[in-house]
Amino acid sequence: AILAQAILAQAQIFAQVAHCFALSLISSKAGMAYFLAAYANKCRAFPDFEVPAVRDGIQIHRAVPPERWCVSVADLRQLRHVVRSYVARGKIVPTDRDPFSLNDNVIGPCIHTLVHQFIKPVTEKAGKMSWALMLHPDGLECHVFVTHGWAEGIYEFIDKVVNSWPRGARHAFCCMLSNPQNLDISGLICSPRDSPFAKALSASTYMLVVPNHRGSIYSRVWCTYEAFIAYSESKEIFTSCAPVPGLMFAVAAALLFTAAGFCVGVICETVGGHGLSGVGLHWSTLASLALAGLLPPLSASRTLIWIAGCCQGTNMGIVCVALGRTTWAGWDGGRAALKLEGFTYLALVVLSEIDRLKRLQIRAESAQLCKGYTGRLRDAESSVQADKTAILEELQASGVEKQVEQSIRVLLDSGMSTHTLRTASARGVGRLREAGHV
Repeated sequence: AILAQAILAQAQIFAQVAHCFALSLISSKAGMAYFLAAYANKCRAFPDFEVPAVRDGIQIHRAVPPERWCVSVADLRQLRHVVRSYVARGKIVPTDRDPFSLNDNVIGPCIHTLVHQFIKPVTEKAGKMSWALMLHPDGLECHVFVTHGWAEGIYEFIDKVVNSWPRGARHAFCCMLSNPQNLDISGLICSPRDSPFAKALSASTYMLVVPNHRGSIYSRVWCTYEAFIAYSESKEIFTSCAPVPGLMFAVAAALLFTAAGFCVGVICETVGGHGLSGVGLHWSTLASLALAGLLPPLSASRTLIWIAGCCQGTNMGIVCVALGRTTWAGWDGGRAALKLEGFTYLALVVLSEIDRLKRLQIRAESAQLCKGYTGRLRDAESSVQADKTAILEELQASGVEKQVEQSIRVLLDSGMSTHTLRTASARGVGRLREAGHV
C-alpha cells in the first residue's frame, strides 16, 4: 500500500509536468504554428492554384505601393503545404542545379526551383502579379522585412520564419513572393534607394535574417544593402531559428531517467530503509544542473542533465516512501510539499535540456550566417554587376560602411542587432555572444 501511494503521488507529478509542457509547447510560437497548420490543412480547402482568378497584374502593382506587397504567416504555412503537395505529385521536380530529395521535409526545393516551377507558372495564369498581390490584391501593411538568399530550401525558409515570427507582427515582405516574377522590375531596382526592397524595409518595424545551410546571405550584395538600410534607419534586426529537432525525444529521455531514478529510490527505501541521503541527492541534482549550464551544450551537458534527473527521481522515491510511513494526516500535508518540490525539480531538468538544445540550434544558425562571409561588404557578390556597382557606390558615399559591418558582426555574435547592442559594442563592451537569446 505504501509503495502504491508513493508511485501514485509521483505519477501525478509527472502528469502535471507533461500537461504543463504540452501547454507551453502549444502556446509557443512554433508549437502554435504547427498545431494550427496541421488542423487547417485538414479542415480548410486551399485556393485552386491550377486555375487562379485572373486580374490585371500590371495595374495592381501600379496601384499598390511596394511596402504593401506582403504576405501573412498563414500564407507561408499554406505555401509550405501546397509545395509539399506539388512535390509529391511530381509537379515540382529536382534539377541539375537543385537535386533535392523528394522525401525530404526539412530543406525542400531551393527558392530558384520554387520560383521557376511554381511561383512563375501560377502567377502567369493569374495575371503576372506577385504571389503576395495574387493572394491580397489590396496589399497588406508591412511589419517584417525578411532578408534571405535564394539558395535555401523553401521548407527550411518557411520553418525558420514561422518559428521566429516577431510577436505582434502580422505581415512580411519576402522578395520571392512580393516581387512580380513575371514582370520586368529592372527599372524598379536600378536605383537601390528607390527599390521595392528599400521602401518595404523603411516601412517595416523588424528585419528578420534567415540563415541557410548553403552559405551566408551576406555574401550577396543585396542582403548587405538591406543591412545598410536597416542600420541607417535603426531597425531591430533578428536572426531566425529553425524549430529544435528531436526536442520531444530529448525531453522524454530526461523524464525517463528521472522516472528510473524514482523507481530506484522507492526500491532502496522500501527494502533497505534509510540507506540513501535525500539531502545529498538534492545537492547532486543542483550540482549536475549547474555544471550542465556552465559546460558547452554537448553530450557532456546532456549526461549531467540525465544524472540530475536520476538523482532527483531517486530522492523523490525515498521521500514518497518515507511520507507513506507517516500517519494519513501527516501524509496530506507532505503530499502538497512533495508535489511542489517534484514539479520544481522536474521543470528544472526539462527546461535545462530544452535550453541545451536551443543553444545548439542558435549556434548552428550563427555558423550558417558566418559561412562564406569575409567581414567586408565589398566582397559580396551579385548576379548583376550593375547592381553591385550601384550599391557599393551608395555605401561608399554614405560613410557608414564600417559601422554596417560592425552591425552585422553584432548580429552574428548576438543573434540580434539593435541600437542598444550596437552602441554597447561600439563602446568596447566586447563580443556579446548570444545576447539576443537571453
